[in-house]
Amino acid sequence: GKTIHVVMENYQGMVPNDILEMAKNGAFSLLLGPITGLLSNKFILALLSEHCDSPLFSPTEQETIRKYIPWTRKLEEKIEPLMLEEQHRWVIKSASGMGGDDVFIGSSTTPDKWREAVRKGIRDRRWLVQEKLSPKLMLFHSNDFEIETSHVVWGLFMFGRDYGGAMVRGVSYT
Repeated sequence: GKTIHVVMENYQGMVPNDILEMAKNGAFSLLLGPITGLLSNKFILALLSEHCDSPLFSPTEQETIRKYIPWTRKLEEKIEPLMLEEQHRWVIKSASGMGGDDVFIGSSTTPDKWREAVRKGIRDRRWLVQEKLSPKLMLFHSNDFEIETSHVVWGLFMFGRDYGGAMVRGVSYT
């Protein structure tokens, strides 16, 4: 007997057909929905990085992209020499990976494993390369209610132009 105004999809874009049909017919707003896979693909970062000087972006947007998006490109054969010569500068990862899976940090990977990962990424055509940035360590609570240094991942949520919330995840390295 209650009216549903919004449904937030949490199935990586696999919305059941009956729910999708109701949303298409305007019964309620569907957040994320079928576009989840596209929006969560890291190739979007490569597009922003590669085209940050495009006239499609205002000067303010261009500066924001340069400031907050690391240099990112699709992992292709033409940049393989750079990846191998300056391994310590790069991180390669699956464009659709999550949770740290399929991530290789050049400075922490043996040259043989790095070469193998670069070649696999080029073959698969679903990998990207980013400049390696060093995050600031922050203080975070441990499971024992102690304070320890951690790398922190922030996730901010927007609904149009409105702030929708945030989540923080800490990864301890102590």
